Amino acid sequence: MIKISNRYILSDKTKKTISGFDREAIENGLLEFISQSQSGRVLGMKSGRLWKKLENKYRIIDTHGMDNSIMGLSIPEDHEHVRNVKSYQIVFNTKKDRMDIEKDLNVGKNYVEISLGLNTEYILALDLPGTISKKTRAMRYITCNDISRNVSLALAKLGETEKLKMDQGKLKVLIKGAGELQNSILPHGHPDFYGFDVYGINKRAHDLGGDYYDFITHNNKLRVAIADVAGKDPTSSILMTAIHAGVSMGKAEDLESMMKILNLYLNDHSNPEDSVRRFVTALLLDLNKEGGFEFVNAGHEYPILISDDGPIELKENDVLLGFVTDVSYMKRYGNLRKDDVLLLYTDGITEAARDGIHFGVDRLKEIAMDHRKKPSEVIVKNIFKELEDFQDLEDDRTIVSIKKEI
Repeated sequence: MIKISNRYILSDKTKKTISGFDREAIENGLLEFISQSQSGRVLGMKSGRLWKKLENKYRIIDTHGMDNSIMGLSIPEDHEHVRNVKSYQIVFNTKKDRMDIEKDLNVGKNYVEISLGLNTEYILALDLPGTISKKTRAMRYITCNDISRNVSLALAKLGETEKLKMDQGKLKVLIKGAGELQNSILPHGHPDFYGFDVYGINKRAHDLGGDYYDFITHNNKLRVAIADVAGKDPTSSILMTAIHAGVSMGKAEDLESMMKILNLYLNDHSNPEDSVRRFVTALLLDLNKEGGFEFVNAGHEYPILISDDGPIELKENDVLLGFVTDVSYMKRYGNLRKDDVLLLYTDGITEAARDGIHFGVDRLKEIAMDHRKKPSEVIVKNIFKELEDFQDLEDDRTIVSIKKEI
């Protein structure tokens, strides 16, 4: 288990300073500020550069500790490094990973690329010293995540001001783009895993949503994540993206440690000035190839195990994320036999209401039992069909079905 030191978390003063940055300060002063701050000292920052998205390219617009002759160098938006940063938000690289145009930039033995802004408006590249151990990388990830989140929040605030100057049509295009980004980090298709039929669907009620799910294979296990962020605004979508990055980067962590890291992150980044506290319900599950599974539930809807013996809710969970700091999460266990189905879902499914009557867990169980012999895709789509007949889409809805076929 990784213990998080407070020195890796941005101070309130640093957060306040970053939150007050305007676009000019970000583009011309962020690198200098980080180099002189506690964050720069913790990371061991040697030098750095700031890339800005301009049309279909990313161009260097500021440097620190480097020759200014590299200003203006650019890479295409579809470059492998850009795709990686957009997918994982924070990417640690070594010298051998450098882009061709970086080979003459005298970068450090290690460097990190950090996504800034909801749609990766900027990429911050910081050169770091020496060999980075697994523990040091995990700790530095916390600092980099703090930088990403606080600069992204500052950009979001700037974006809100700039949106006031846009006409309604341009605003719709911007929000649609953010929604497309959210779509891009959700899984597409079925994960191929040892004779299991796994399928998920997410439908948002608005352009931006707070539901998240993912499938990650690692060390002969399939990790399934599902979460629901309170709120449907840009801040919630940023948090959803941060959770995606954390789960992706932490795929080697055990379930309890991963959930605790996410909880500490959300507690540290809660803003007392927010009118709505940002809570998150989440469930992380690891499935092995024999059908055994273990899971940690942070205040999320109970998984439902569907078998010939009938439906069973796995009614055990712990405190939701972002509610209290000092909390431990407990791992629970289960097993899937041939033709068993495990359903994971968000509250937009069961809390859908018509004329004061909720869709409810019992109705969900009944539909799943009726279709349990069918493929996961058919099970999920039949649930959504029944739900759409029951109520129009008013809240985000997500369902994942895990079926053991052999």
